[in-house]
Amino acid sequence: MHRYVTTLACVCSALAGSLFITPAISAPDGPPLVVELELGGQTYRIVDGESAKVKVGTREVDAKIRVGAMRRFSAGGVSFEFPRDMAFEHDSQQAVEMWTLDGSDCAIMFQIFDLDAEPIELARTVLTEMLDSVGAGSEPRETKISLGGKSHAALASKVRVSGFDQNVVACGLNVGKRPAVLLLTEIVDPSTGSAAEMKAIRDALEATFEIVDDGR
Repeated sequence: MHRYVTTLACVCSALAGSLFITPAISAPDGPPLVVELELGGQTYRIVDGESAKVKVGTREVDAKIRVGAMRRFSAGGVSFEFPRDMAFEHDSQQAVEMWTLDGSDCAIMFQIFDLDAEPIELARTVLTEMLDSVGAGSEPRETKISLGGKSHAALASKVRVSGFDQNVVACGLNVGKRPAVLLLTEIVDPSTGSAAEMKAIRDALEATFEIVDDGR
């Protein structure tokens, strides 16, 4: 129990500084990526979204490559797609490994624990301690979240941080023999487009989330 409480204290301290987010300042897209296409033993360098001539057999054909809107997360025994412009961070502390994907007004955090605990109760404890660490938040309520076409029990709350309301959802999962928690946060501000960003995240989780287990 001491190890369990100590681990959660470390996790909640990290969460308070990394998961709650502030609105991003809009910026124009950067220069396009240069992607490589390997075809028939030849490598072609093509600018994202532009056309190029490539050789197929004895013919030259027009080809266009576009970098997709999503990237794939695959770690901690799970796999899912997420919007490619989200920043990626990884951290490891006592008995827990954490990954944070930070968007403009939304964030995803996935944590997997080396603890003996029920996932939904672990999610409740992490969420409650996280809300307590910022001194405010509504009582967590039971809800559901769809991941990979399956409905999972979750907890939802609303908290005000730095003058902004944020929705927080915590879902407990069994990943192999280990409990895990998936957290989603969203700034509630219609003017920022957060609803569209969270919809893209939810749609990606609904369509692509898999528990693949890492053998541990």
